[in-house]
Amino acid sequence: MAKSEQYRKLDETGIATPRWCVLEASTRLSRQDWGDYVVLKPDMGLRGQDVQIENINRVNGEKYKDSKESLLVQQFVYTGPEPVSYRVLTLFGKVLYLVSCRNTNCGERLSGPNGFYETSGHNIVASAQGSIRELVDDASIRQFAEGVATRSFPDVPLLGFDVMKDADTGLLYVAEANPYGQTWHFSSENGQRLQRDNGINYAAQFGAFDIAASRLIDVARERAI
Repeated sequence: MAKSEQYRKLDETGIATPRWCVLEASTRLSRQDWGDYVVLKPDMGLRGQDVQIENINRVNGEKYKDSKESLLVQQFVYTGPEPVSYRVLTLFGKVLYLVSCRNTNCGERLSGPNGFYETSGHNIVASAQGSIRELVDDASIRQFAEGVATRSFPDVPLLGFDVMKDADTGLLYVAEANPYGQTWHFSSENGQRLQRDNGINYAAQFGAFDIAASRLIDVARERAI
């Protein structure tokens, strides 16, 4: 499922996601509507590839008209001087783990107007390679993710939500839901490496496998003919 498809489904179900649009040759953005900075990302991107922050004055759809891949513009949500996001894994609407990701490669260059200018074009993905991951227990984020799972993607068993929290307002937004898969990082090669490098254990945080077993039993009973 392309990111644009995810965002349409989120919009349809009233879930908060940053303002977005498909970048076309005719696209012109208003500073009043979008703010000073926006994020450019490929519609079918993976693992944060080619995601960049840009000054709104530099975004001109005309220069991307010959691009072979569809690009999206997304409103920039300021999460702090270092980009932070939260990965929440849910199974049929129940949270299995919640981890924060902080991109330290920005070196706090997002701390002010001058820093923003210098960082234009920089990869601001919080979970970029080398980022720091920590297990966190934030009830508001857990509740938010569970609500999105049951409202927007009730027929997708496993979802890996990337949630952003606005540093100024505290509002939560869904950046992606990753319904295509590749999110079971308890045992994946990448997941095991990240847990080892950061000294964390996804399964032990909330008792993920017990939660999964209980939830699967409930779903089987609910759907039994």
